Amino acid sequence: MPVRSDALETLAEEIGADQVAEMLELFFNESDRRVAMFAGYVASGEIDRSKLHVEAHSMKGGAATLGFATVAEEARAIELEAQTIAADALGSGVARLAAAVDEIRQRHSRSPAFAAGA
Repeated sequence: MPVRSDALETLAEEIGADQVAEMLELFFNESDRRVAMFAGYVASGEIDRSKLHVEAHSMKGGAATLGFATVAEEARAIELEAQTIAADALGSGVARLAAAVDEIRQRHSRSPAFAAGA
C-alpha cells in the first residue's frame, strides 16, 4: 500500500489541515528536486555519493512521516547502496522512486480529502 492515510489524518489532527497541505507541497517540490538530481547522476555517470546518501535519507524520512511507504522504501534502498551503487542500478531505483512519487501525486490531485490531510 503506497499511502497510509492514517498518518496524514494524525498529522492533520496534531498540526492542522493547512499545515499538512504545506507539508505535502514541500514534499512534492523536494521530491522532484531530488529525483532530478539523482537522474543527473545517472546521466553523467558521476555520482556524488555523500550527497546521494544524505538526500535519499532525507527523502525517506519525509515520505515516512507522511505515510508514503513505497517512496520511503525506494529512497531507503538508494540510501543503503549510495556508497557503492552503479549508475545503471541507480537509474532503475530512480525510475521506481519517480513512479512512486507520481502515483502519490495523482492520488493527491484527485482527492480533496487527501489534500486536507485525510
